[in-house]
Order: sequence, then structure tokens, then C-alpha cells
Amino acid sequence: AAAAAGATSVIAGLLATSDATPAAVIAEALTNAAAYGQVESLRALLPFITVVRERASATSAALCSAVANSHLECATVLLANGADADASTNGSSVLMVACSQGALSLVLLLLGHNARLYRKNPAGHTALSLASKGGHAAIVHELLSAAGGEPQLDMSESEEEGCQRRPSRSASRQSAAGRPSG
Repeated sequence: AAAAAGATSVIAGLLATSDATPAAVIAEALTNAAAYGQVESLRALLPFITVVRERASATSAALCSAVANSHLECATVLLANGADADASTNGSSVLMVACSQGALSLVLLLLGHNARLYRKNPAGHTALSLASKGGHAAIVHELLSAAGGEPQLDMSESEEEGCQRRPSRSASRQSAAGRPSG
């Protein structure tokens, strides 16, 4: 609760007086601070997670919370402190969540930290198909640029199929001429 309220001095005092504070309690406080956009609370909590494996797990869980609540500054702090840009919640990566929400600045931040573009969620959607489905053209453009090109997409996808890549014009001409299109 103190983390969510941004009471960094209270958090620091509680954590400093107890050597027995389990990492799970700190991780939960970190996640709550990220959910409520409390950057200073994040900064106060991070030094208390000293084991690298616990830090990566806690910061990644908090990153999911920060992205889900569109807190760019929290996400930036967490990524700088070991959060995994490919963190996921309920099978969807944080990049997918940001794309679904139309959060361009978060998408750019995650891409800058090498978030994987081609992951699929349990429903078979990728970040690109979610951005396209949501009508977030600027995000679609950034994802295509990050993928190294701008393939033509059929934007009239059904919910089950997602975006379908159309063959390039030169590939269509080659196929029509009986030559391989690859």
C-alpha cells in the first residue's frame, strides 16, 4: 500500500529495519508501485532486490504492470534495472499489451530494448496483428520498420486470421510467368 501511495520514505524505512523482508514482499511492492506510476517508489525499492535472478523476475513482473497501466517512466526505470523486454502476463508479451493499447511511446521503448516481434499469444496473435486490429497505424508502421521492411498487408483480416502478407508485385509477376516466386 505504501508503494502504491508513493510513500518512498516509509518504504525505505520499513525495508531498512527488517533484514527478514522476503524478496516476494518487495517484488509485490515493486509491482504495485509500477501499477500506480510511482517512479520514486520503484527507485526506493530496487536497491533492496540484490539477487540477480530475483531482480530480473521482480522487475519483469513490475514491467507488465507498468505497461498495462501505460506508465512510460516506470517502464523506463524497470528496463534500465534488469526487466525483460519480453516479459509476459497471461501469455501476452508487454509489447503485445502496448500494441493493443495503442501506446506508441511504450512500443518504441520496448523495441529499443529488443522486444521480440514475432511472439504469438495463446490466441495466435502477434504484436503486429494486435496493433493492426486496433487500428494503430503508427504502431504498425514502427513494427514493420523494426522488422526490416514494409511488406504489404491485407488490413481486412478476420479475427481468426490476423494480418495476411500479400506477395509483392514482382513475386506475383514471377509466379504468373511460371517462375518461382521466392
